[in-house]
Amino acid sequence: MASKQNLSYTVWLNDQTQKGYSSAKRNMQGLQNLGKQTQQSWRNTGSSVAGIGGGVAALWGASAGIQSMIQPAREMNAARGELMSLLGANGADTADIVQSAGMDFSEKFGKSSAEFVSSAYDIQSAIDGLSANNLATFTTASAVLATATKADTATITSYMGTMYGIFETNANKIGKSKWVEQITGQTATAVKMFKTTGSAMNEAFAGVGARGANQGISSGEQFAVLGALQSSMGGSVAGTAYAGFLDA
Repeated sequence: MASKQNLSYTVWLNDQTQKGYSSAKRNMQGLQNLGKQTQQSWRNTGSSVAGIGGGVAALWGASAGIQSMIQPAREMNAARGELMSLLGANGADTADIVQSAGMDFSEKFGKSSAEFVSSAYDIQSAIDGLSANNLATFTTASAVLATATKADTATITSYMGTMYGIFETNANKIGKSKWVEQITGQTATAVKMFKTTGSAMNEAFAGVGARGANQGISSGEQFAVLGALQSSMGGSVAGTAYAGFLDA
């Protein structure tokens, strides 16, 4: 399984960097032609400062092209290494599953698969006891939600950790994968309905904390209240106002 995923990643990386490879190859061929031309010029008229300068520029261009080819692989290896530092004996298998999910996300949304794996590190740090599939599901949900709500991935990753802390009992009751899909859908709906953002909703729930959940108020009802409040105030203010109401 792992070898198949590694092969898929190699094919994907080749597709993503083919343009860079072609550019580098053209630069190298241009450099070879320039060398031949310069050698002939030396024979006829002596050395040319302009020719030497052109050779340096072509060499720099080739080097930059090669760097652009290998950079995605370097970033992925670094992200995998960070994630595996948190995982146990099956760390490599879990990293493979997360990486595969990241590649799928990257293909669909044009985002960085290495950044996706880095987000999985943050989620794994915030939420204990996630299986490999749970971790991939949480990370995918966070990445998709960030795209849909115009928030950066780090903010939504933090938001998911906050929401799990608030609604952990319900998440464990219905299953973590089902819960994260529910929260993702409710967040996206609230953002669209009340013309707010993922960042503002994160601030709102951070302000309320577990007050509502401790009083048996469902996540759906809390989304509705906080979303409606954000029609006239910011996310953090909405959270503070709702918290004050619940504490009264």
